[in-house]
Amino acid sequence: MPNSSQDKPGAAIVRKVKALPGLSKIQVGIPDRKEGGFHFQVNLSAEATLGEGFLKTATVQANVPGCGAFELLCDEGTIIGGKDSAPAPLDYLSAGIAFCFLSHLSIYIDQTKLNIESVQVEQQMRFKAGVYKMQEVVEAPHRGICEGIDTVVFIKSDEPREVVEKMMSVCQAACMGLQTAMNAVPVKMTLVYNKP
Repeated sequence: MPNSSQDKPGAAIVRKVKALPGLSKIQVGIPDRKEGGFHFQVNLSAEATLGEGFLKTATVQANVPGCGAFELLCDEGTIIGGKDSAPAPLDYLSAGIAFCFLSHLSIYIDQTKLNIESVQVEQQMRFKAGVYKMQEVVEAPHRGICEGIDTVVFIKSDEPREVVEKMMSVCQAACMGLQTAMNAVPVKMTLVYNKP
């Protein structure tokens, strides 16, 4: 994992890099069209900078042609000992969901040639943290819970309301970020202990 951004004060929080580093346990596949859809992956390599608060660096890249690799810096707020030098993990999660939905709206508007003047999203994700430094006493088991997501979409348009409502419905169903939050998805976590 490149360390150049971590070592420079005021380094870019997001920067384009040449490629995703080689992954040892995650198999990067080839995107394909099958079973009525386009199957692809977003692959990531991330590392914590131990001993320096909660600074983390990740390189992320989708396995889709035309999608570059990007290095992201991530931190935590000062309430739990971070330096507040970059967005926190949940900031990226919230932004990712909103950005994904806005992408689908933009695609829909472009494809249907709707007369839409502007689109804006306001979003709130609510969490409950039963973790160290986020409350006085932490009883086992430590738990983090998302209590809900409220999204408000502002659309300025001369189109009839039912046309805009149809667009919203189609894009909500198509948005992978939103669908990840709305539906339980299979999660697999593997520990590689003392890797040689």
